[in-house]
Amino acid sequence: MKALIVDDNSHWRKLLGAELTYLGFECSFAKNDTEAIDAVRKSKQLGNPFKLITIDREMDATGDLAGRRVLSFLKDDLELQRGETVCVVISGTASGSDVRDYFKQYGVRDFFTKDGKVWDGIKQLAKQLKVGSASYAAQRNEQVHTEQTQEVSTPTEELVKLHRKLTRHFDDEELHTLCFQLDVDYDDLRGTGKAGKARELVAYLERKGLVPELVKKCSELRPRVRW
Repeated sequence: MKALIVDDNSHWRKLLGAELTYLGFECSFAKNDTEAIDAVRKSKQLGNPFKLITIDREMDATGDLAGRRVLSFLKDDLELQRGETVCVVISGTASGSDVRDYFKQYGVRDFFTKDGKVWDGIKQLAKQLKVGSASYAAQRNEQVHTEQTQEVSTPTEELVKLHRKLTRHFDDEELHTLCFQLDVDYDDLRGTGKAGKARELVAYLERKGLVPELVKKCSELRPRVRW
């Protein structure tokens, strides 16, 4: 079975690709909405459409607009309507209203957050796709509705502390290097000055579920600081 992984973060593309390959999928990758739409069109032209498409909810500096463009394109796709292609959204953060919106508006099969639970969800989904269970969508819809109707709490105090430590222990050039090592384009961050860029870096990685990667890298570079 073929799978398309749409995510602007190379780290998550590699992680999802490795997991889905292990589960028996032949994986293709797209880092933005244009590449994703082109890949879907080409696969259909070749008569071998994707069985599974995973889409990152927020890509680049566009928020969730890029993801919504892909979903809008897929919404009218016959394979998606017939259930022959399954689309799931993977997000660094989401609220109950976000989940319901994606399910209802775009016909998304499932919604996972970028934490430890995503792997169990992917494995369960892959198993159901192989056996062709039609009850999966209804089961997961009910489960996600129960789990996600409450707003996701953000550890604001911890993120503020992390921002302060970044500003205190890294100069502007070192912050550039840190962004490069984390596969983040420093110039795309919205803030101005070192403090602003550090703030936007923390916020961006929090949305992507990658704050632990930031903390790990900071600990390597500044081992004497308690991160």
